[in-house]
Amino acid sequence: MDVIPTLTCLICPNGCGLKISRENDTYQIRGNRCIKGVDFARNQLKKTGISGNIRSAKAFLHYDEEHISQILSLWDLPLNSLEENRFIQGSPERSLYRTSLLSGSQRLILEQIEPEQASKHEKTALRLDRLKKVGLPVTPFLRGKNGRVVQEAENRFWQLTPFSQGIALNRNNYWQDAWRGEGLGRFLCRLYEREQPDSREPSFNLIDFINSLVEKISLNHRDLLLPLNPILQRLEETVFPVYKDIPTVFGHGDPHPLNIIWGEGKIETIIDWEFCGTKPILYDASLVMGCVGSESPEAFDSPFNRAFYGEIKKAIPPLWLGLLPDFILAQRFAWLNEWLRHEDETMVLQEIRYMEMLL
Repeated sequence: MDVIPTLTCLICPNGCGLKISRENDTYQIRGNRCIKGVDFARNQLKKTGISGNIRSAKAFLHYDEEHISQILSLWDLPLNSLEENRFIQGSPERSLYRTSLLSGSQRLILEQIEPEQASKHEKTALRLDRLKKVGLPVTPFLRGKNGRVVQEAENRFWQLTPFSQGIALNRNNYWQDAWRGEGLGRFLCRLYEREQPDSREPSFNLIDFINSLVEKISLNHRDLLLPLNPILQRLEETVFPVYKDIPTVFGHGDPHPLNIIWGEGKIETIIDWEFCGTKPILYDASLVMGCVGSESPEAFDSPFNRAFYGEIKKAIPPLWLGLLPDFILAQRFAWLNEWLRHEDETMVLQEIRYMEMLL
């Protein structure tokens, strides 16, 4: 089996690392989170004179217009046309299938979700409805004829959302924009003020997550333990002992700048609420600042992060604000897990270097 050097897919901002291997005349693509990664790899291979059977190692769902029309009837909506090549902001891994489509005068996003997601999405829909009413930039799900946002057809579960057209985020320099950080910080402050965590819902435990990940690393990636040990020692001295005492809020769970539809000098809407729920009050802030900082060596101490911090500190009790730098470090273990899951060795090493810098 021949292995071709990894490509970075440029179709969308997710930037999937594509691994291409050849067996006889068949090229298999791995690492792509959607079928568009295969199209990108195919075009790149053609430029080098490579042809043959090029396919994804992972199977992706596909539905024809007749099937989609039947699904839309659950909302009593017609299908004008599918727009399968239109870019949809947010991670494609949050759903089993998704497509943009035109229905009457509306552009919508139809998604197939896992059955076990249905109950949480109904609860999230109620929160989004409330947040929309008080003026926060969110896009509620559309409710079907039966009043529910998740519709079932042939044991498959679907949801429908209005499509929001924004201005593409330039990942080379967006962190130079203070207004973006200020706007996101204000949004999270208002979110924490307006929505209360569900006392019946257990808070996501980042410490348990880290410990579980380290166990897996000790079994499958022992070479990573040496650079991770100083990081773990630091967290065991700072974050671990007080974690259970950190106040909780209803958090977005993944307020990455790529999960925001940006307009001209403003936030149009916040998307991808799959990870929302009861979170430590430092969780969202650490994710934002850590993700922005990972974009470039200059991005951590950037206008975006400085403006964001200036706003979000208003929501965090002073007792816990000093723990934020170490919480950012702890939160990066979630990203390390992501790169390990995708077997992206380049990003694993890059993530560890970034964590060492944060240390």
